[in-house]
Amino acid sequence: MTSPASTRPDRYGSRRRLSRRAGFGLGALALALAVAWAAWVAWSDSGDRLDWTDVSFTVVDPGTTLVVFEVNRSPGRTVVCSVRALNAGYAEVGQVDVTLPPSSARSSRAEATVPTSERAVTGTVKDCVVQR
Repeated sequence: MTSPASTRPDRYGSRRRLSRRAGFGLGALALALAVAWAAWVAWSDSGDRLDWTDVSFTVVDPGTTLVVFEVNRSPGRTVVCSVRALNAGYAEVGQVDVTLPPSSARSSRAEATVPTSERAVTGTVKDCVVQR
């Protein structure tokens, strides 16, 4: 009687393995695809990059908050930023849209005077969008 292990190749056939050269080739191809994908992501993301940073805020009086912020964008683009003031419960008590005209500089600083319905405790940029 033969053992079950010795009959498996006869029954199911032997498994073919990749040659060492083919394994290296597939590995190199996978690496090249990963590098190409990373380069594409980095290149496609850098075109219309838009981000902003809150610089400061000043509660001028119970009805006014001044917000200073910086916007980084592609030169020559018009950007509209929504700036808001929040009360102690983080409820929005004032909001204004600020349009930043096209500029040759990548970074620009702006101020927004936000009229409020009650005393604010902070002011911040909610979001910015490129106007097309």
